[in-house]
Amino acid sequence: MSNKVSSNPKYSMHQIRPDDRDFSFLKKNTLKTIFLHSGMMTIEIYINSKVNLIKLSENEGVNIMPNIDFAVVSNNSHSFSVQSIDNKNPIIEIVDGVDNRTEEEINDYKLIKNAKKVTKPWGYEIWIAWFKNHHVLKKIYMLEGNKCSLQYHQQKSETNFIVEGQANVLKDIKIENGISESDALKYFNDIPNIENYITAMRPGDYWDNNPYEIHRVFSVESYTAYEASTHQLDDVIRLKDDSNRVSGFIKSEHY
Repeated sequence: MSNKVSSNPKYSMHQIRPDDRDFSFLKKNTLKTIFLHSGMMTIEIYINSKVNLIKLSENEGVNIMPNIDFAVVSNNSHSFSVQSIDNKNPIIEIVDGVDNRTEEEINDYKLIKNAKKVTKPWGYEIWIAWFKNHHVLKKIYMLEGNKCSLQYHQQKSETNFIVEGQANVLKDIKIENGISESDALKYFNDIPNIENYITAMRPGDYWDNNPYEIHRVFSVESYTAYEASTHQLDDVIRLKDDSNRVSGFIKSEHY
């Protein structure tokens, strides 16, 4: 059986291993993203009595729209899936393009190849899938000896799963909804024994960050993780940052 990583009310995330053959967790009425970290997978998608044979390999994936019939007919992969339900139609993908963002209506299914790379001072992110009102899937790589911003989100929920490397994760620091950035930073600075909020994470470990929870990741070794989340990707309140980045969207990282 696949490993269920998160059961957030707005999305679910599974780790798929090479010996997994039961894909009943991928529900027909959900929007699904499947992405291969390594290996190979073959999927049949059935549309209007036609069989569409999809062969995926490392760093490739597919988005399958709700109520489209499909079957995973061959799996020898280490991969991840995210699925979500929202009654809003049509299904809209947000595309982080060469020099702007656009919205694209998706019908039936869409292959994922050459996903967008977003540069960071500490490494990079691969933006695999981003659906308006649904879910997001990203691949994250952080170089050894770095750390992300000390941050929190006002709306966004996220789940991170480490596949390679090691990290120390500062988490579970809950703050009051609607708090100002200055008050949030003061609250953080006044916490005694902050090391009690740091957890060592290794391959196979995962954690959730909910709205209004301060968090930060420190790379002990260069690490790779997959992050599933809700769709509010610009919802980042940076309280501290080694590169003095401001909160929210940073255009230079994208274009």
